[in-house]
Amino acid sequence: MRTIYEQAGFEGAFLVARLNRLTQTLESQAGAMAARRGLTVPVQSNASVVTIALHGPLTLTELARRTGDPHQLAAYRVNKLIRQGLVEKRADARDGRRFPLTLTPAGHEQADILIGMARDVARIYAAVADEVGVNLNDVLDAVQASFERRPLVERDDVLAEVQPCGDV
Repeated sequence: MRTIYEQAGFEGAFLVARLNRLTQTLESQAGAMAARRGLTVPVQSNASVVTIALHGPLTLTELARRTGDPHQLAAYRVNKLIRQGLVEKRADARDGRRFPLTLTPAGHEQADILIGMARDVARIYAAVADEVGVNLNDVLDAVQASFERRPLVERDDVLAEVQPCGDV
């Protein structure tokens, strides 16, 4: 069944909607896979848990920089992980202004499950890439780099040609 966008002939204009739909599909399916494995970390916080596991203890600022998340989003995710008992924040003994984040024993257990699942998902994505004939990570990286080099608004030839209409 064709979407309304395809029927109208401008499906390419709705790339963001399609990417959001793919994100929702993958998050839902990953959530089901995670639940089956006993993972309780919210999908959106996976990168935070893995980053703290592999590089911790980290301050919130260090975590945000490593995950590429805005500080406020990283803080929101960390606070949820603290409430779940997976992450702790304690004052640094040598510098009371610093509050490094560490995983609790339950957080380490969840990180182990998550890292194992991430390895399995990477293998699944590689198989999907073979199946569809394109590595989506490579495509997304190339598209991201392209729009960083030349933003959408600069590509809009029509916008550059728009002249005031005058009185209607």
